[in-house]
Amino acid sequence: MKKYYLLLVWVTLSFSQKENPLKKIVYYSIEEALQVKEPKQLNLRDHNLFYVASNIQQLQSLEYVNLMRNHLDKIDPSVLTLTQLKSLDLNQNAIPFIPKEIENLKAIEYLNLASNKINLIPESIAKLKNLKQLILAVNSLSYIPEALANCKSLELLELNSNQLSYLPSNFNQLKQLKNLQLGYNQFNELDENWFQFENLQVLNLEYNQLRSFDIDLSKLKMLKTLLLNNNKIQQFPNAISNLRNLELLLISDNQFTALPESIQDLKNLRTLVATGNNFSKEEQERIKKALPNCQIYF
Repeated sequence: MKKYYLLLVWVTLSFSQKENPLKKIVYYSIEEALQVKEPKQLNLRDHNLFYVASNIQQLQSLEYVNLMRNHLDKIDPSVLTLTQLKSLDLNQNAIPFIPKEIENLKAIEYLNLASNKINLIPESIAKLKNLKQLILAVNSLSYIPEALANCKSLELLELNSNQLSYLPSNFNQLKQLKNLQLGYNQFNELDENWFQFENLQVLNLEYNQLRSFDIDLSKLKMLKTLLLNNNKIQQFPNAISNLRNLELLLISDNQFTALPESIQDLKNLRTLVATGNNFSKEEQERIKKALPNCQIYF
């Protein structure tokens, strides 16, 4: 799992790298940044910090702050005064909760709190109307508040490696969502109303305890990647034919014995990984004929 997550972190941190163009100077200490007019980027990554000095609040022009891999056991109040922040990276610290004052960061677009000890998301997160990418993988979350559905700009939501078994009933209001990561949780079943995302392109449900995949697939017509490996799923509904844009399907290490006839309608499917199931030789041959342009692994 650690190797998997390192890859996941590398991919998702691409946003913060893009927010760090050469034309904007990066400062590596608060003191250094205080010497210039309107600094935009501050990188305190790997500084062995146990707290953030309060004079950071003098840097009200900051848009990018990286506090990754320190020893922080809270989000310092001084950081939450930086109302111009667009990107805040607190990945790999020891933070147990998100304070209510997170609502002060009205301009925030990217918030990375992966690999902490977070077990609570405050209702005030609803105030983050510009938030596009929220990374909360590898924490201790057992539920998601309904307030998160008010973050209408969310495009990427990473909740991998938590303790989730259900989602709020209004979760489907995240209409801009394109990438949803729910792998390595404790889902036993799914509510078909959770996934009514017409813009969703990536859905990751790997390493859960799912026995079925009975959701409304007609709402996932833009889906390109579906990860269902390492569950206990036995069959797909015929409605899988709705996933006309699907390119990658991982169903390895489940309990499939067959795929529906409608699998032949997935004309854009390029990779199917189906190892660790119970397909007969005859069924494997049928699937290969149904998907002549797809690389298949049994």
